[in-house]
Amino acid sequence: MHGALGVVWGKSRAGDSVHLLLGHLLDTAAVGELVWDRFLSPAVRDRCDADTDGRGRLFFSLLCGLHDVGKATPAFQMKDEALAAGVRAAGLDWRALSPEQGHQWHHTYGDESWRVAQAAFVARVAADLGTDLAAFQTLSRPRRAGQLTLSSLTIMADWIASDETHFRGQANLETISLEGARERARTAWAKLGLRGGWRPGAPAPRGERDLVRFRFERKARETQAKAVAVAEEMPAPGLMIIEAPMGEGKTEAALVAAEVLARRFGADGVFVGMPTQATSDPMFGRVRRWLGSIDREVPIGLLPGRARFDNK
Repeated sequence: MHGALGVVWGKSRAGDSVHLLLGHLLDTAAVGELVWDRFLSPAVRDRCDADTDGRGRLFFSLLCGLHDVGKATPAFQMKDEALAAGVRAAGLDWRALSPEQGHQWHHTYGDESWRVAQAAFVARVAADLGTDLAAFQTLSRPRRAGQLTLSSLTIMADWIASDETHFRGQANLETISLEGARERARTAWAKLGLRGGWRPGAPAPRGERDLVRFRFERKARETQAKAVAVAEEMPAPGLMIIEAPMGEGKTEAALVAAEVLARRFGADGVFVGMPTQATSDPMFGRVRRWLGSIDREVPIGLLPGRARFDNK
C-alpha cells in the first residue's frame, strides 16, 4: 500500500475532520453508481454502453472515482500548512515555494514520486471497483456530446459527494472502503430525495388511438393527430416542427409527440422553452397537468431567468 493513500487529503474540512483524498474519490464513485442506476434515462445509459462495449456503468463510476486524482500534487497539497506537513513527512515533497506561487502550478505538476502516488490512487480506486485502466484502453473516444454528458454527470456526482452534511470527513485510512462509501451514498441519496425523470404512466387503453383525448380529454384535431403519427414513424430521434394557426392545439400536439418520442427512444422528460416569464408562468400549469397524467411524482421546475432571485 502506498503511503500517500493515508496522508494526501482531498478536503481540509468535511464536517469536523479532514477528508482523505481516497475517501472522497470512493464517495464520488459510489454516488456515480447511484446516478447511473437511479437518475439517468435509458437513452443516456444506452449511449454510454455503446461507447464502452456494454460497460457504461463501470466506466462512469470509474471516471467519478478518478475525477480528483489531480489533487495529489504539490499545487493542491500545499494549500493547508498543517496538512502539508504530514504529506511532506510521508516523503512527498516540493520545492520551497510560497502559496501564491503554488497557485500558479497546474494540478498535473510533480516529480516522479508524485506520479507514483497518483498511480497508487488510480490503482486503488479501480481495484475497489473490480477493474483496471487496461480494461478500457481499446475504447474509442466518445463523441463530443457524449463527453459533455459524462463531464456534467461527473460534476453532479462530485457535488453530491462534497456535501459535508452527508459525507463527513474520514482522516483514518483504515475506515475508508468502497462498501462504506456506498452506504454513505445511499443514505445521502435518500435524504436528498433525488430521482430521475418520469416513470411512464399507464399506456392508453387497448384500441385507444387518440392520445390527445387520453391525455387532455378532448378529441384530437387533425394537426395533433398528424403530429402523433409522425412521431410514431420517425426512424430516429430528430426535430419536429409544428406549424398551425392559433387555437389549433400546437402545445398539446407537441407534448404528446414528445411523449411518443420519449417512449420510442428512451428519454424520460422534456424541456419546454418560452420567450418570456409572462408566457412561461401559464404554460407551467399546462405542462404540470399533462405530466401528472404520466407520473404524479415527476420532478418539475419553473425556471425563468430571474428564478434565482425568487424565494417562493
